[in-house]
Amino acid sequence: MSKTKKKKDENVIHVTRDYSMFKTVTGNREVDKGHVQKLKREIQKKDLDLPIFINENDEVVDGQHTLQARKELGKPVRYIRGRFENEFDVAIMNANRKNWPMTAYLNFHIENGKKDYQIIKAMTKQYSLPLECAIFLLAGGYSMWRETRNDFKQGKFKIKTLQRCNEIGADLMFMKNNFNIRLTRSFITAYAVVSEHPRFKWDRFKTALKTKSAMLLRGTNTEDFVRVFDKIYNGNTSNKINFIRYFIDREYQEDEGEE
Repeated sequence: MSKTKKKKDENVIHVTRDYSMFKTVTGNREVDKGHVQKLKREIQKKDLDLPIFINENDEVVDGQHTLQARKELGKPVRYIRGRFENEFDVAIMNANRKNWPMTAYLNFHIENGKKDYQIIKAMTKQYSLPLECAIFLLAGGYSMWRETRNDFKQGKFKIKTLQRCNEIGADLMFMKNNFNIRLTRSFITAYAVVSEHPRFKWDRFKTALKTKSAMLLRGTNTEDFVRVFDKIYNGNTSNKINFIRYFIDREYQEDEGEE
C-alpha cells in the first residue's frame, strides 16, 4: 500500500484475516502466553471485537495480545492505522473517541499491564459493581467521577481508596444477598454519599434494615435513594443525621454520561 493511501486510511477501522500483514515493533515486550489464553476465553465468552492499533509501517503499537488471541481463534482482526509512536499516543487518541465505552478503555489499559485497571476489573466482579461506580469508589468518592474520567481513559488513573471500596462493597453485597436488591448505579452512588457522612454507622443502619428493608425498593434515582436511606437510618430516633442536606451541599448532579 502506498504512503498516500495509508495516510487516507488513518484512524479508520479496518478488518482483516491476513495476520501476516502485522509486524512487531522493535523493543516491544514479549507476548504473555497466559494473558493470550485469558483473552481467548473472554473473546469466546463475549467478543467485544476491540481494534488493535498499528503505525504507518504496519507495526503493532498496541494490541499484540489481542492480535495473537484472535489469530489463534481464527477470528478477524479490527485495526486502526495511525501515526502512533507508542501506546500512550493511542490512549490519548482514544480519550477523545466518543464511541468507545468505558469497558473498552478498561480492557485497553489492562492489555498494557496497568495494575490499577486490573484491580478495578476485579472489584466490579467481586462486588457486582458497574464499572463507573468502581472507578469513583476507588478514586475517593462519587464527586471524583467527572474529575477522573479523562485520567481513566488516558491510562493515568491511580487507586486512592481501596479499603473504602472494599468496605462499601461488603455493605452492598450484604444488602443484595439479604434483601434481593438490584445494585444499580443510583443505588450504589446514594449509599456511597450517605456512608461518607462522618457520623454514619453501618451497624445502626444494618439494624434498621431488619424492619425497614422493603423501603430499599422505592428509589428510582440517586436522590430518591438518599431519601430512602435517610428514612431508614433516622427512623423515630432523636439523634438524626440530615443525609438529604449532606447530599445537596455536596452539589451532586445525576451523571447522564457513559455507562
